[in-house]
Amino acid sequence: MVKFIQAGAIALALTSGLLMASQSIESTAPVHSPIQDVVAKYQPLDYDLTNRDHFLRAQRIEHYLEKAKAHHNTKWYRQRDEALRLALSIIQHHQNSIDNPRSGKSL
Repeated sequence: MVKFIQAGAIALALTSGLLMASQSIESTAPVHSPIQDVVAKYQPLDYDLTNRDHFLRAQRIEHYLEKAKAHHNTKWYRQRDEALRLALSIIQHHQNSIDNPRSGKSL
């Protein structure tokens, strides 16, 4: 009986060790190309972090990029693509607002 318990404990330890090793491999996996494409568009933009709108946009973009990386690591590619689409939408909006600034806000 004791041998079965010891064998079960060893098997459990090996299984948990393999799971922990696979998780560390996944976390160090290279970032997928679509994520790199969006990051490349995000990096060169100028964000004035004292401007509330710029700060919130940068914060949301980083949030969506983190979600995309997490979804990629869990192989949820549809959710990854949706998070990247949202981040890219904010980037495009930011570029448009910088290229075409309004003199005043209309109601």
